[in-house]
Amino acid sequence: MLPNSWFKKEKPMLGWTGLGGGGTNFILGGGAATASGGTIVDNGSRVWHVMLADEDFVAPKDLTSVEILLLGGGGGGGGGNSNNANTGGGGGAGGYLHVSSFTLAADTYPVTIGDGGSGGTSTGNGGFNGGTGGNTQFPHPYGNLIGYGGGGGGANNSGTGFPGGSGGGGAGFADPTSNPVAGGTQSQQGWPTGSWPGPITITVGGENAGTGNGSGAAAAAGGGGGAAGNGSNRSGINGGAGGSGKTAPTNFPAPVIGPAIPATAPTQDGSDPSPNNIQTDWIAAGFVYGGGGGGGGTWSTSGEDVFPGNGGAAGSGGGGLGGYGPNQGPVNPTNTNPFPSLGWVGINYRGAGGGGASKHPSKGGGGGKGICIVTYPTSQ
Repeated sequence: MLPNSWFKKEKPMLGWTGLGGGGTNFILGGGAATASGGTIVDNGSRVWHVMLADEDFVAPKDLTSVEILLLGGGGGGGGGNSNNANTGGGGGAGGYLHVSSFTLAADTYPVTIGDGGSGGTSTGNGGFNGGTGGNTQFPHPYGNLIGYGGGGGGANNSGTGFPGGSGGGGAGFADPTSNPVAGGTQSQQGWPTGSWPGPITITVGGENAGTGNGSGAAAAAGGGGGAAGNGSNRSGINGGAGGSGKTAPTNFPAPVIGPAIPATAPTQDGSDPSPNNIQTDWIAAGFVYGGGGGGGGTWSTSGEDVFPGNGGAAGSGGGGLGGYGPNQGPVNPTNTNPFPSLGWVGINYRGAGGGGASKHPSKGGGGGKGICIVTYPTSQ
């Protein structure tokens, strides 16, 4: 049993309290949280601990009817390359793990949140795979609960996307034989090791990525795998779409826990993940997580003109859009394409994969950071 100093009951209140770093950030609603750790939301019937960074979850007494949702960090999209129009595959979404209907014993649990993988860099001679996302972990004596990081998207330095919680998309790798370049597989399950006592329900997931390929001087890339759907293969000069995300379980309602999500947050690459407000999107769209990144599009030529292929669509759940091919020439003037050749980043706290890049010097989008949410009934 933990020392009594850990157990502090807050007075019921409305609004936000205790904003700041570490431990309990705020309480919303009229209840009183039993445990500490993360940003706390309490609507009077359930409590949610929303953990966005590494910290301790402290249960001063046994908690019953507990649910935990873990999302690994999303994989970064692959980098672009000007030689032979090779393009980067979309990053795979972080794997997810949902545990419900169990009792969490009184203890201190050091929680680790997985970072998004970095976007693959680009060179004139060859791009590099995106980085694999970090694992999100909730340790437990009966076996660690893990949401594995998504696989990085492929690039022409290696071609194949990396495996992970969801696989990274295969690179667009120009090949006269048009052989497909494999996407990464969903090769890591988050099922805990050890023997868990019942009753308990554990659900894990993540999907495979699409393939990239091409012939002659152009090649588009495959989309990264999503939490609920495979990434798509490339189609002609267009990148494959990222795999679809998954809607959160019933006891993780977006309108209630959404206020615990920051409006904006830097990605692994230090850039803003979206021109939109993350918190607003989270609440409006519902808590959909684990979108795969789209694969990079390439281009085609006709005389002096170059026509762009589309970047792969972003997977629902925050995936990054794939980079669009360039366009130029007398009939199709330069800089008329409103979309960039770089891969768009995956949204943080949804474990989303970053988009693959198109042409050098474009970089793949970084993956979105993971998250851990613990919930239990208020009356404990």
